[in-house]
Amino acid sequence: MVNGIPTIELLEHIQQIMFKDMETTLVLKLLGQNIGYTALFSHISSLWRPTKSFHLMDIEIGYFLAKLHVSRIIIKLCCKDH
Repeated sequence: MVNGIPTIELLEHIQQIMFKDMETTLVLKLLGQNIGYTALFSHISSLWRPTKSFHLMDIEIGYFLAKLHVSRIIIKLCCKDH
């Protein structure tokens, strides 16, 4: 337990597999107007124009996970000036 919260201890190689999988995952938080899964997927597709497919998961309360297949897109997105 950490601060009264139950914890799960994983073997090192299991942790490495989990962390490796998260390298190309973005957590998206919608600010302002809430939109649905389909609208967000379409908007992301038109803005990012990914060359490979991506997966989008609604994790509730305005948060989504976007799982991309290449980290190059993430670097481009994170470094782009708006």
